[in-house]
Amino acid sequence: MYNFKDKYPGVNMTDDALKWCSCLGDKDITWNQTTRQHPKNTHVNVGGNTDAAVTAYLLSSGIHTGVFSFSGAPANSFRHSIICGDSMDNTVLTQHPTYYQGDGRFRHDTYFNDIKLDFHVGDRGFSIMTCRNCDIKEFGTYTDIGLCKIRNAVTYTGNVSRISVIGAEEQELKGANVNLTLFDSSSIYIEDQTVLDKSIQTYQAFNNCTFKFGSETEYAALIGNTVAELRQNFVDRCTNQGFTVPTITEYGDTDLPAGRWIFSNNSAIDGLVLKYSDINLFEISRLIRFGYTDDRNDSIPITTDTTKAGSFNPAGANAALDVTDESISFQSNVDISQPNTGRADSNIIWLGGRKQLSKINLFNNFPMMNGVYVDSTPSLSNIPVTEVELQENGMYKMYIVRSTDEEIATVTYNGSTYSSSIVTRNNLFKSVSGVTTFTSSENAVVYEVLDFVVYNTIQMRVIDQIPTDIISAGNLQTGYWYLVEPNSPTDTTGTVTYNGNTYPAYGSFIAVNGVPNFTINGSAHLRRCYRQDYDNPNDEVTDLAFWLNKQKPKWVDVLPSDLRCLKYLNNDKQAEMQLDENNKYIASGHPDFYNKILGTNGVIEPSFNINGTYIQLRLLVTTLNPM
Repeated sequence: MYNFKDKYPGVNMTDDALKWCSCLGDKDITWNQTTRQHPKNTHVNVGGNTDAAVTAYLLSSGIHTGVFSFSGAPANSFRHSIICGDSMDNTVLTQHPTYYQGDGRFRHDTYFNDIKLDFHVGDRGFSIMTCRNCDIKEFGTYTDIGLCKIRNAVTYTGNVSRISVIGAEEQELKGANVNLTLFDSSSIYIEDQTVLDKSIQTYQAFNNCTFKFGSETEYAALIGNTVAELRQNFVDRCTNQGFTVPTITEYGDTDLPAGRWIFSNNSAIDGLVLKYSDINLFEISRLIRFGYTDDRNDSIPITTDTTKAGSFNPAGANAALDVTDESISFQSNVDISQPNTGRADSNIIWLGGRKQLSKINLFNNFPMMNGVYVDSTPSLSNIPVTEVELQENGMYKMYIVRSTDEEIATVTYNGSTYSSSIVTRNNLFKSVSGVTTFTSSENAVVYEVLDFVVYNTIQMRVIDQIPTDIISAGNLQTGYWYLVEPNSPTDTTGTVTYNGNTYPAYGSFIAVNGVPNFTINGSAHLRRCYRQDYDNPNDEVTDLAFWLNKQKPKWVDVLPSDLRCLKYLNNDKQAEMQLDENNKYIASGHPDFYNKILGTNGVIEPSFNINGTYIQLRLLVTTLNPM
């Protein structure tokens, strides 16, 4: 069974009072009864008071609609709560906590970490809100915000540092003395000269933004293709309004107008600065960082071009998903209310000689648009159950009620009735000893809950090496991946034409039946990588000897925010990950991973960073997994 993580940011896992929470948890247990294996349901008004000075509420992925209610600390004492999710991409809290200050109680502060806050944060004068690594709808006074995404115009009434403001309308800069903000796809109002004076005082970055200056009536994008052209257009529009843009001389630039501001297009994705983009190069020269995170990631293209190197494209998608330029979505004929699974595989991604992977940022709106997550591991059983049971250790299991049509479905179990309705959130029940059967309406189906933490995983193949053969002529083997490699790393102009398509350096493709031939164009060759359906090493023929004692091209489930694994013999010198009894690699997305590194069986096993030179990614989107 899946377990909660071994560590959470800002939480002392030894000294803080830990309370485990899940959108699929048990609504009948108290806070003192919560455990990692039996978390409390957070779709009810969950309360939250404890006697501890510091209480950490650790939330699963998914949407949590209940209200946390806190009282102020007793007189002359200290109390605060930490509400921490799995990540800001996957855990959503929809209701602001409530606070009771009566009876002479002192302040009760709240710290939010790694969570999406789908409400207006703040405006509680006797309780300070502190947010780190959060995705915030909007915030107000009495709020300490840092390293967060903000989805609305910022008024800067609280303590704000290192944020990304995304999609803000009519964002004013007057009165803003904060530093290192990234404004992404926002509308910026330059009201008067006092705003421009800040352009040589504080560092700010603007990506894909529109601007309105002084008496202008409409927001419009800056005109230009380069940083210099965009900056000059900014100056020209300011001058047209009678403003004077101050200059600064530093870091090799002489009299640079608005010299601590950077204007760019396509330098960020959803508030994340891209590696080697214009904004990143500006950062590097000044030893600074903009926005909510220090991560500077490579972008993996999503494109209709099936020859694009290191990309997601239609060649890797199944019939349920539609891959277009910069978009992966369900096909128009897919009914998301019925069980469906979409799959999109990237082609092979060469990491340029780099080895260690730290994080994969997966920006998507599947939860908002379709009510589902990208997730390779099932939170619910794939097949409906006809009777319920206890776990092997005698503890209860949880079950969820779903409907096969548009009507509400009901199930009666152990004298209580449960409904598929999301509105009432009475769709979960737990097994009771001696009661294995239930009665139901004709449209009811019941699934077992397999993952209380509702981890949102992806799959990857990650390997250090590929077979050494240099292929410049001959026949290709059906079902194998091939990588186009330049003869010299300084000349990447060579290509390979196969099956009517021309692939550039570091592009890749699968050889298909009946098409064994290819053509080399210029300075390039092919490398055979692995079979597309590679899983069991004993089934391999061509490269059986090569893959001995190496990390093999098997799909492995990982959490994008935690790229760790277990190693064979628990030894970092081993090249291969540890295998389970079903011949599957154990990494952060495996149900055994956190159990093993937490030592649930009495032995703590070490975890290791995932390393590799070549990777391939697989995104699975299933309509079965709950929100």
